[in-house]
Amino acid sequence: MIPGGATSPFLVTASDGRHWVAKGHRVGAETKHLFNELVAGRLANLLKLAWPEVTVLELSQPCQDAVLDAGLALASVKAVGNLFVPNLRPADWPSELSVGDPQFATKNREYILRLIPSESDRAALYGKNLFDNWVLMKDTSKYDTLQIQQNGQPLFLDASHAFGGDSWKADTPFWEDVAIDAKCPYMEGVLTDTAVHEAWLSRLGELEVDALGQCFDSLPGDWGLDIKRVGKVRRLIASTHSSFVPLFRDWIEWEK
Repeated sequence: MIPGGATSPFLVTASDGRHWVAKGHRVGAETKHLFNELVAGRLANLLKLAWPEVTVLELSQPCQDAVLDAGLALASVKAVGNLFVPNLRPADWPSELSVGDPQFATKNREYILRLIPSESDRAALYGKNLFDNWVLMKDTSKYDTLQIQQNGQPLFLDASHAFGGDSWKADTPFWEDVAIDAKCPYMEGVLTDTAVHEAWLSRLGELEVDALGQCFDSLPGDWGLDIKRVGKVRRLIASTHSSFVPLFRDWIEWEK
């Protein structure tokens, strides 16, 4: 088990020897966060965002037994797996910063420039901002979704609050122009070069609709997902080119 995770992640080794951070269907728990992690993670991989490879894992019986012995009862043998990346360093919330500080954007920029000194590496933050808006990410108030790899490059984690949050909403999800903005606190004061957003938006616009749809394939049947609501999210993502891309481009123009 990995300490500190609200979703009770655990580390597993696959038959090919690769290590994965797994999140399973806990007995009595909802599975919207698993849907979010899997589908939004696949979309992040498709966009070539700095995000671990995502897959569906089938847990062996010895693995299930070990997880149960550790105190975690699972209702499914299928789990979301994020490829384990060793030696990550979390971007902790700076002790001297608070959102209410009128100098927050300036101080945060200084902090991020120290954390990620390379301008080319910081381009990933623009991709993450586009991604957060695209997948309707909620609970973006944390710094630790940003991790620093051993080579100094950023890596992003945690899609459990995508598509409106970690529980299903009655409303049909949609993008609205007034909701598009810099989402994470570590973006404040950093997203100053509009052209970098344009490069990510162009990459998104080049993705095939069929490829977007495939991110919703092979969802585990025993997760008890609400198929109608899954369908609403799928239709939303299918409208990316006609709806989201122009909205985000308008926001870029507004921010210039």
